[in-house]
Amino acid sequence: MTWNIKGWQGKDSSNIEPAYLGNGVFGLRFGGNPFDYGRLIIGGLWGYHGAEDIHRIVDVPSPLHFDIRLGAGRAVRRPARVEPASQQLDYLTATLVSDGILYNSDGEKAQYHVKHWISRALPSLAVMELTIIPEKTMTVTIRPRQLGEAAVAGCVKVATEVPGRWDTPGESRIIWQAAGGADKGVVLLSVREANGAQVQAVSGCFSACGDEMQISWPDAAAGQPLKLRLYMTVVSTAHHPQPEAQAVRMRRWAFSHSHAELRAAHLTAWAEIWRGRVIVDGDDEAQAAVDGSLFHLFCSASPAGVSGMAPFGLSSDGYSGHVFWDCETWTLPPFMLLDPATARSVLDFRLRGLDAAKAYAALYGYKGAMFPWEADGRGMESTPVAALTGVMQHHVTPDVAFAFWQYQVNCGDEDWLREATWPVLRNVADWICSRVDKTARGYEIRHVIGADEFSQNVHNNAFTNLICRKVLGLADECCRRLGGTPPAQWGIVADGIYIPRDAKSGLILQQDGWTPEKISKQADTVLAVYPSNVLERQDIEKVIAAHVPLDPEHACMVAMGDQLHAVAAARIGRRDLAKLFFRRGWQPYWIKEWGMFSETISRRGGCFITGHGGVLQAALMGFPGLQLDDPQLAIHPVALPEGWQKITCERIYVHGKPLRMEAVHGKPAELQKTT
Repeated sequence: MTWNIKGWQGKDSSNIEPAYLGNGVFGLRFGGNPFDYGRLIIGGLWGYHGAEDIHRIVDVPSPLHFDIRLGAGRAVRRPARVEPASQQLDYLTATLVSDGILYNSDGEKAQYHVKHWISRALPSLAVMELTIIPEKTMTVTIRPRQLGEAAVAGCVKVATEVPGRWDTPGESRIIWQAAGGADKGVVLLSVREANGAQVQAVSGCFSACGDEMQISWPDAAAGQPLKLRLYMTVVSTAHHPQPEAQAVRMRRWAFSHSHAELRAAHLTAWAEIWRGRVIVDGDDEAQAAVDGSLFHLFCSASPAGVSGMAPFGLSSDGYSGHVFWDCETWTLPPFMLLDPATARSVLDFRLRGLDAAKAYAALYGYKGAMFPWEADGRGMESTPVAALTGVMQHHVTPDVAFAFWQYQVNCGDEDWLREATWPVLRNVADWICSRVDKTARGYEIRHVIGADEFSQNVHNNAFTNLICRKVLGLADECCRRLGGTPPAQWGIVADGIYIPRDAKSGLILQQDGWTPEKISKQADTVLAVYPSNVLERQDIEKVIAAHVPLDPEHACMVAMGDQLHAVAAARIGRRDLAKLFFRRGWQPYWIKEWGMFSETISRRGGCFITGHGGVLQAALMGFPGLQLDDPQLAIHPVALPEGWQKITCERIYVHGKPLRMEAVHGKPAELQKTT
């Protein structure tokens, strides 16, 4: 099996987490039975959830959901039993291949072979290529199986009439109207190249949905492959105010190209992505984690995306599809080097929410802009009211500002500086100055929750205070680059922000009153080592010793902490700990069939891209010593985990130019021109 293939073969698939494919605009999940299980997440399709009084992304059944009938007479009216045999996910081509056998009630059978892919080149398009080979001459019928309105909580579905036969291509149109809002998503299923099948409408088959499309081969010959290509075009109001019409336009555009042209464009797009493959020399298991991380991150974001990046990407409605600090701190940075256009689209989501952030700050009596802990599609705070995080987890605001500066240094131009980076940093700096309390100890930030969500309503969380201090300095620099004079208050507050330390050892404490025996949920103070880069070596050594458990079997509560612990350990020469922490950061959460992360050891239900972001970021930037907020980029000596020889990446983008990176332990990373 080659490095890029994941999957399973010859076993019960009922307990295997479904595979995930996406293109940054929408995502699909497929169970072992490719005709049965399936979910669709459309970026930008948001509905109102009355029980929690929040907006959330709408999770709907996948339209690629079928009944297949084999045989004659009575058997035709009954769906065939599906016996999956294998599934394989090809990373290189972003294609899921499913094989198995169909049985009718008389034991007659047919083989099936299905290829699913979601176009990276035409982001509104998904394709299902189906081959059925009957064992004997029989009738074969396929009918998309749509669920009625009652089966889908939170949205209303309408299916329009289906045109009659293959000489006028069969289509089934599904309209998802989000509950309590104006958002609408449209899916158009269109038959193409059905190798002689009859395509017709079946009226009243499902009363809640109107007419349905049926594809049938009345006299399919034994051993003769029956081939069907079904195209799915997806458009939501996030991309067009009339998605019904635009879905038809997108189908017409797709059909104006041959299948070979569409497939080639998709393959070319993924080949370009894999030019940025991060290659680990010396640890094959880590290589698998890095490859899976790159693949699933690119399934979750693209230049055409409009919804930021939620912790589960477009794989599920986990955390209601809201955008957290995970986006800027964990999953966005790799795109700044590998695909700046995608990084820009994610930051555009925050930029569109800047006015909402200003209004949110004003509601609390603060100046400037305060970004929400859980942002919905409008950029508004949508944390469930039962969670105190939505009230106190304020480090998200400087996290967002820091990401804008990282992008600016590495990718941005003067227009972006004026139109995006400066407005965000200026407003966040003003917010910080209004958020602090002046006391005898300096400027304190009270009543917060840091990254460690076990510690709530605390004062002076170290990471929060340190990142606020850093962002004030960046805002000052940004202002001067534009020829302005920064407010004196920014510098005064930055110099005076209080950082809690132990009086005897000098150890930076996680927050006021923190003691080393307290268990943290996830990385907190260590974030000041990387990616924030605000601690000196002596502080790093003390922080690791006090804040990071050394037990090899320890696992953070969520798959997002130990990867950055590993970077911090490598920075102080503890390669043994770097290896230990990095493995702890992915192995306990690994879904081996797909090279995919769960959020915790026990909780699955989606692809946790925050964990993928931590793994890829550590390998691409942390260990090679790259610092996105520094114009020199390669400012730290390369520090690799024990056993790793070097890290290479054939193409990253630095200041808009493609470079090849080679990182050998103990030396500065080499960046050389490439194409």
